[in-house]
Amino acid sequence: MLALGLAPGRARRAIEMVIGIALGIAIGDLIIGAIGTGAIQVGLVVLLAMTTAVVLSARPTIIAQAGTSAVLVATVQSGGGGLVPSRLVDALVGGSVGIAVLVIAPRNPLVLARHAATPAFRGVANALDEIAEALGNHDLDAITTSLDHARNLDGLVARLRESLGVAGETTVLAPTRWNERGHVGRYVEASAHLELAVRNIRVLARAGVRAVELEPSIPAGIVDSIRGLATAVRGLEHELDHGGRHQEIRDTVLAAAKGATDAFSAESGFAVDVLIGQVRSIAADLLRAAGDDQATAVGSVREAGGERGSTPRPPEPSGLELELETEI
Repeated sequence: MLALGLAPGRARRAIEMVIGIALGIAIGDLIIGAIGTGAIQVGLVVLLAMTTAVVLSARPTIIAQAGTSAVLVATVQSGGGGLVPSRLVDALVGGSVGIAVLVIAPRNPLVLARHAATPAFRGVANALDEIAEALGNHDLDAITTSLDHARNLDGLVARLRESLGVAGETTVLAPTRWNERGHVGRYVEASAHLELAVRNIRVLARAGVRAVELEPSIPAGIVDSIRGLATAVRGLEHELDHGGRHQEIRDTVLAAAKGATDAFSAESGFAVDVLIGQVRSIAADLLRAAGDDQATAVGSVREAGGERGSTPRPPEPSGLELELETEI
C-alpha cells in the first residue's frame, strides 16, 4: 500500500517503487541468507542493491527504494522461509494490488484537471486585470506589485502541469476513463500555451514598470486591451470545461490585439511600443490555447492590427524582450 500512499494516481512512480522494493528485498534476502547479519553485511547489502539498480539503468526512485528495502531486510528478522522468501512475495503481491487499484478505481481525471485549472486561469486573468489597473492609474507602486504577482504565476502553472500529468496518465491506464482522453488532452494543450502566456505576462509587467517610469501617460487603448485579454482568459477556462465559446474568445482576443495596435503612434515612446508588442504576443498565445495553430494565430493577430502593404507595424518583442526577461 506504500505505492498508493505516496503516489496517488501516478502509476509509473508506483511501479518504480514496487520494482525498487522487490529488488532490495531479493538481494537482501539472498546475501543475508548466505553470510548472516551484522554492520558489514548491512553495508554490503545496500551497496549491492543500489549498484544493481544503477547497472540496470534504473530511475532514482528505484535506486532509493532498493537501498531502503535492503536495509530493512538486513536489520529485521523474517519468520518466513522456503525457496522463495516470503517478504519478496509479500512485496510483489502488495505492490500489484496497489497498482491494480490505481487502474481499476482511479481518481476522476477531469476533476483533477478542473481543480488545478481554475486557480491557474483565474490567477492569470487577475494578474492581467491588476496590470491594466496599475497602468491606467500610472501607479508605479501598483505596477511593481503586479510584477511580483506575475512572477508567482509559475507556481500555479506548475501545479496545473503536474495535475494534468496525473489526469493524462489515468486516461491511458484506466479503461473506465479512456473516453475522457480527448477532454483531458484539450486541457493539456491549452495549458502549454497558457504557460507561454504567463512568461509574456511577466515581461508585460516588467515593461509596464518601465513605461510608468519613463512615459507621462499610457494610452487608454493599451489598458483596455489588457483587460480584454483577462476577459478572454476567463472565457477560455469556461470553454475548456463546457465548450461553446470558442468564437467569442477569438473575437475578444483579436479585439484586444487590434486595440493595442491602434494605440501605436510614431510619437509614442519605446516603452509603450513594448507594451503593444507584449499584448500582441499574449493574444497569439491565447489563440493557440483556444485551439488555433501557430500560423493561424499569428496571422489573425496581424490581420486584426490591419497590417497590409506599407501600414506601419508596431514592433514585435525581440531583443528587448530578452533584456527584460533577464531582469524578471
